Amino acid sequence: PPPITFSEVMNVIGGGSVAHAGTFGGNGVSMSAANAVLDILNETPVLKDLSVRGQRLKEGMDKILNEADLPHQMCGHPNIQGFLITENKVEEVFLTKNIDESPINFTISNEQLIEAYKIAEDKKIEVIGIFHSHPNSEAFPSNTDKKFMQSNPVVWIIYSGINKNFKAFILESDSIEIPIEEK
Repeated sequence: PPPITFSEVMNVIGGGSVAHAGTFGGNGVSMSAANAVLDILNETPVLKDLSVRGQRLKEGMDKILNEADLPHQMCGHPNIQGFLITENKVEEVFLTKNIDESPINFTISNEQLIEAYKIAEDKKIEVIGIFHSHPNSEAFPSNTDKKFMQSNPVVWIIYSGINKNFKAFILESDSIEIPIEEK
């Protein structure tokens, strides 16, 4: 059979024109995928298992850092936790609510973010980093992370639940300087 064209596929899944393929656009494939994820979350102990694994990770990291005699701070819920290896004492940890109310996406409200920076300013301390986990993906900034990294230019530490890696990122300009040569 001849190959299927892009327009043939789009006619089936989006009525010939798809402005947004996500769940907000009511796309049938996206909605089916979302329903399948909700079924898995409702019918399996995945969230409980995630919490148990997160607690085990937190205890393991604390033990390793203590055995290595590294000064550190641990904070957070087992699913959304943080640690900081530092000679300086962490004076304040600000836990936030996930306004997405989703086990997959996490977004801090603008109000809580402003409140965290205001508290730091009032206490004359510096916000030095943001930590979160990607339970089901690599430790690499998502598009949402990159968006928030632009307005929060601190170190972002991400934990991958897939390969148990921690990675730290700071967003720099995508611009690359090209040398100019005069002749």
